[in-house]
Amino acid sequence: MKAMNRARPAVGGAGVGRVWRRRADKRAAVRLLLASQDACCASDRDLARQLGVSHQLVAVVRRELAGVHGQPAARQARRGAAIYPMNTSTINAVRMAARTKAALVSQTAAAIERRRAQAANAYQAMRARIAVHGVVTAAGMRVLERVEWRVWADVQRFDAEVGAAGQRFIQGEPGAAELFQAALARYEWAWAHLFAVLRQHQGA
Repeated sequence: MKAMNRARPAVGGAGVGRVWRRRADKRAAVRLLLASQDACCASDRDLARQLGVSHQLVAVVRRELAGVHGQPAARQARRGAAIYPMNTSTINAVRMAARTKAALVSQTAAAIERRRAQAANAYQAMRARIAVHGVVTAAGMRVLERVEWRVWADVQRFDAEVGAAGQRFIQGEPGAAELFQAALARYEWAWAHLFAVLRQHQGA
């Protein structure tokens, strides 16, 4: 079986003399070519064409020989008789960083606007339920000043809590959604209590 494998022609090969090679043989050939001085300046695709292998295999073996797993190996360039290392670490780095930042900003801005719309809708729905009770007139304010001014102070305090909790929810803080809903409920209760007091003392 091994003898048959060594003699099997390469599938899809254009050359008549090409034979099937094991992956280990290909890797050994790539290592041998990369060890030569002539290969230091050649690209992965050029070396792959010389050996009849894929450029991905050349890139993998080049990284292995560089001793840095998963990172680009140090490349060299030739200028006349001089050979010097190439710094490829910054290629497209600025562009990729800008794209990543733009994507993050876009996602964050979209999420903030979505939560802002949700908060506004919840607040408007709560205000609509409060409006069913009516409005506080000047006469009603005089009643509150005379008998239950603390009720109006509670309304103002819970109004401030709704604003603070809403901002935390819009910014996406953990648990802020529950705090915002609780603040809305307290605010609505304060208004209901206020109107109950007014109904009780309106004629006083």
